[in-house]
Amino acid sequence: MDILLMDTIQQEVLALFREEIPGYLDSNWKEIPLELDSDLFEAPGDDLHEALDKFEKKFNVDLSQVKWSCYFPWENTPLLTR
Repeated sequence: MDILLMDTIQQEVLALFREEIPGYLDSNWKEIPLELDSDLFEAPGDDLHEALDKFEKKFNVDLSQVKWSCYFPWENTPLLTR
Protein backbone atom coordinates (compact mmCIF):
# COMPACT_ATOMS: atom_id res chain seq x y z
CA MET A 1 0.00 0.00 0.00
CA ASP A 2 1.24 3.45 -0.88
CA ILE A 3 2.72 5.28 2.13
CA LEU A 4 0.91 8.51 1.23
CA LEU A 5 -2.41 6.68 1.03
CA MET A 6 -1.74 4.99 4.37
CA ASP A 7 -0.97 8.35 6.00
CA THR A 8 -4.19 9.80 4.58
CA ILE A 9 -6.25 6.89 5.92
CA GLN A 10 -4.62 7.21 9.35
CA GLN A 11 -5.47 10.91 9.44
CA GLU A 12 -9.08 10.20 8.40
CA VAL A 13 -9.44 7.59 11.16
CA LEU A 14 -7.93 9.96 13.71
CA ALA A 15 -10.24 12.80 12.63
CA LEU A 16 -13.29 10.54 12.89
CA PHE A 17 -12.41 9.43 16.42
CA ARG A 18 -11.55 12.99 17.50
CA GLU A 19 -15.03 14.11 16.40
CA GLU A 20 -16.69 11.52 18.63
CA ILE A 21 -14.37 11.10 21.61
CA PRO A 22 -13.15 14.01 23.70
CA GLY A 23 -9.47 14.27 24.56
CA TYR A 24 -8.30 14.28 28.15
CA LEU A 25 -7.32 17.16 30.41
CA ASP A 26 -3.75 17.63 31.54
CA SER A 27 -2.74 18.97 34.96
CA ASN A 28 -3.37 22.55 33.75
CA TRP A 29 -6.89 21.68 32.54
CA LYS A 30 -5.78 21.94 28.91
CA GLU A 31 -7.46 19.44 26.60
CA ILE A 32 -5.07 17.03 24.95
CA PRO A 33 -6.64 15.60 21.77
CA LEU A 34 -6.59 11.93 20.85
CA GLU A 35 -3.59 10.62 18.94
CA LEU A 36 -3.18 7.43 16.93
CA ASP A 37 -1.62 5.69 19.93
CA SER A 38 -4.12 6.95 22.53
CA ASP A 39 -5.72 4.38 24.82
CA LEU A 40 -9.49 4.23 24.44
CA PHE A 41 -10.29 2.06 27.44
CA GLU A 42 -11.31 5.12 29.48
CA ALA A 43 -13.35 6.69 26.68
CA PRO A 44 -17.03 7.16 27.55
CA GLY A 45 -18.91 4.08 26.35
CA ASP A 46 -21.50 5.98 24.33
CA ASP A 47 -18.85 8.06 22.57
CA LEU A 48 -16.75 5.03 21.76
CA HIS A 49 -19.78 3.09 20.49
CA GLU A 50 -20.76 5.94 18.16
CA ALA A 51 -17.18 6.32 16.93
CA LEU A 52 -16.93 2.61 16.16
CA ASP A 53 -20.29 2.65 14.35
CA LYS A 54 -19.09 5.52 12.16
CA PHE A 55 -15.73 3.77 11.63
CA GLU A 56 -17.52 0.63 10.40
CA LYS A 57 -19.66 2.59 7.95
CA LYS A 58 -16.99 4.96 6.62
CA PHE A 59 -14.26 2.36 6.13
CA ASN A 60 -16.51 -0.64 5.34
CA VAL A 61 -15.19 -2.67 8.28
CA ASP A 62 -17.20 -5.41 9.98
CA LEU A 63 -16.64 -5.42 13.75
CA SER A 64 -19.56 -7.73 14.52
CA GLN A 65 -17.30 -10.66 15.46
CA VAL A 66 -15.17 -8.70 17.94
CA LYS A 67 -15.66 -9.92 21.51
CA TRP A 68 -15.86 -6.52 23.18
CA SER A 69 -16.11 -8.06 26.64
CA CYS A 70 -12.43 -9.03 26.32
CA TYR A 71 -11.44 -5.40 25.78
CA PHE A 72 -13.99 -3.72 28.05
CA PRO A 73 -14.90 -6.32 30.70
CA TRP A 74 -16.26 -3.73 33.13
CA GLU A 75 -18.96 -2.81 30.62
CA ASN A 76 -20.36 -6.33 30.91
CA THR A 77 -19.79 -6.94 34.62
CA PRO A 78 -22.68 -6.55 37.06
CA LEU A 79 -22.36 -3.33 39.06
CA LEU A 80 -22.10 -5.04 42.45
CA THR A 81 -19.17 -7.22 41.37
CA ARG A 82 -16.99 -4.46 39.87
